[in-house]
Amino acid sequence: MTIVVIEDSKTQAEKLRAELAAAGHDVVVAHDGESGLALCRSLPAPPDVLICDILLPGIDGYEVCRRAKSDPVLRDVPVLVLTALTDSADVLRAVAAGADNYCTKPYDVETLLGRLTSALARKRRPDTDTTVDLGGERFALGASMSRLADILVASLHDASERYVELERSRERLALHDSQREEMVRVMAHEMRSPLQSMLLISELCHQKPNDLALLRSMPGRVSRMVQRLLRLIEDLGDVSSIDLGTLQVTPTRCNLVALVRDTAERVQSTITSHRIEISAPAELGVHADVNRIEQVVTNLLTNAAKYSPGADRVMVQVSRQDAPDPSHGSPRRACARVAVSDNGIGIAEDEVPHVFDRYFRTDTGKDRAKGLGLGLYICRALIEAHGGEIGVESRPGQGSTFWFMLPLAST
Repeated sequence: MTIVVIEDSKTQAEKLRAELAAAGHDVVVAHDGESGLALCRSLPAPPDVLICDILLPGIDGYEVCRRAKSDPVLRDVPVLVLTALTDSADVLRAVAAGADNYCTKPYDVETLLGRLTSALARKRRPDTDTTVDLGGERFALGASMSRLADILVASLHDASERYVELERSRERLALHDSQREEMVRVMAHEMRSPLQSMLLISELCHQKPNDLALLRSMPGRVSRMVQRLLRLIEDLGDVSSIDLGTLQVTPTRCNLVALVRDTAERVQSTITSHRIEISAPAELGVHADVNRIEQVVTNLLTNAAKYSPGADRVMVQVSRQDAPDPSHGSPRRACARVAVSDNGIGIAEDEVPHVFDRYFRTDTGKDRAKGLGLGLYICRALIEAHGGEIGVESRPGQGSTFWFMLPLAST
């Protein structure tokens, strides 16, 4: 099977290419929408599947879908989009543009392969006029009921998988920390209701397969529920893994500079108030879990923009630096250092030692009530799992610099 992958992150594209190739597929890669469509047309025969990220330079993944489905050569090629589900309408927009299914990033390779197989096995049925309203926005999906059913099943699968992981971890936790116990109780309560609603929708669809009004209402209702769940579950799942000592990273050799640049480009597409400026050498090789380090860099960049409302830029410096080797005392080891700086509100001196603590949220007025205070705590655990260090330098009114270091890979 020939698969075309359109992914702007070179590190993510290579990871996906290797996984698909290991499953026996021929894979060709493009890093933007225009060249990806041109690549599809240049092949001796249309690809069997097109996998496309939503956030791309130039035309985005939605436009790639629209152009592919309006092209006589490519219109029958199944399109699977990759999305982080940062917006509750992401999936609906993709379906309205012509996508056949989606996969949430970071993805499980077995789930991805299963959705590829499903897209190939099901012949596209004639599409119907299906309209969904979500958050004041109307989506003309033009999707067959079988395609909508595939997407409903994918949404239910994603949500239920994360819920099962959380419940298994929660059962094994000894909840001695009353604050943690209350947090888990509230989160479990918040998640149970939408999951039960989605299961009810699924049952109704099985019972009333010819009820068009019901089927047309599915995508919007499910998308809203999934969006509520994913971010909460992912953070709490990471915290549970940290508590149990089962947090895992899968390092591979990679260019940390390229990884930081790719992540910054992705974050920049979602931040219009700040310009991300990077100072870095051409390459610094490390052994790192690409998805996890991307998670850390994304968190630091978005925090820098959030807490510097009066500034217009975020600075990133990647450099080589020697640091003490904690396993050998005085000897030093060569490290790659990533520092994210802003000119924002800064952090109070008495709060600096606690910014990486679980549930800690800096006292910043209206932002005080936002978030669960888990992001930096998870970042610290991820960096330490790589054998690295993380820290912060900050003063009130003078901005902050969050940094982390990873050991350089031996040549």
